[in-house]
Amino acid sequence: MIQHLSNNPGRPMSLEEYKEYEKEYEKTLIKSYEAFQAAGHEWCWCLVGNIKEQREYGEEHEIKKGTKAFSGGSKVHIAPVQWGDGGENVIVIGVPRYGKSNIEIIMRSKDIENYRLKRVFKPEIIKLMCASEHLWWNDTFEDRDRIIEWLDYLAPEEAKKERERITAADKVTGYIKYLADNERWYFELDADGYATRQIVIDNNGCHMSCFEYCLAEGVVDPADFDGEGISQWISKEEFYDEWNSLLSQHIDTWKATKTNYPIGSICSGKTKAFYPQGQIVEGDGFIGVCKMESGSLHEIKNYSVCDYDDSNMWLVLKQI
Repeated sequence: MIQHLSNNPGRPMSLEEYKEYEKEYEKTLIKSYEAFQAAGHEWCWCLVGNIKEQREYGEEHEIKKGTKAFSGGSKVHIAPVQWGDGGENVIVIGVPRYGKSNIEIIMRSKDIENYRLKRVFKPEIIKLMCASEHLWWNDTFEDRDRIIEWLDYLAPEEAKKERERITAADKVTGYIKYLADNERWYFELDADGYATRQIVIDNNGCHMSCFEYCLAEGVVDPADFDGEGISQWISKEEFYDEWNSLLSQHIDTWKATKTNYPIGSICSGKTKAFYPQGQIVEGDGFIGVCKMESGSLHEIKNYSVCDYDDSNMWLVLKQI
């Protein structure tokens, strides 16, 4: 697995860029999943899509279901474009039609739809990426931005949505760690000093504001902390190392939640809190966020699932 060296992953690399790619290959290559972990990585960005349910085949335009390798609707992970065919063919990883384990193959991009940006945590997929002779994505913000640039061509609405998320994240102005006795507190603060994410680690375990309603109310000011604890400003990387490490422990539950609540499904939930991100709703086996902060605490309403917030493991809901 190496980072993409082209400025735009939606176009093939030039000859000069490819020579640079060959030159830097050995320096940037992560040759095994063990080396990937040893380098401090736990996940990577990836362009993801689904195999079209139906496609035209041959001169007679015969309708086929899925492709020879994949069933219709199958999810595939897509590598950066790295040939001079304008993206006509792409490298993908997915579970084949007649198999249970992921494989890496080359296929036509026109047989893929529903493109989107995702983070990959599953070791089986990352192992294939690491072992691949082809170029795959990494966990850098640069790779995230390159995928969004590609989405400008493939799925403009998805690209717009991702940029809106980044804009919201850019409003974050600081991160604080507070140490007291046997407790560790982590805060992500917005421009006004209000907490948008929070972690508490104590003798009773780890508590995250996306799963438990422990987000601080009011402006967070280290000068107001009680006791003899130590507070310090920390980097975004340190905060998210902790956040993503804890979040990854819930990945199987999150996958099950998304399976149980596909986009477009209807659900019922109770308002449990009001966060800067919106109204936090809890239902049967899920926590969701609704940006319209209408109604009152503990009120039960019906919602439709319109998206997923993977960074908090929330369903994104719309009131109906």
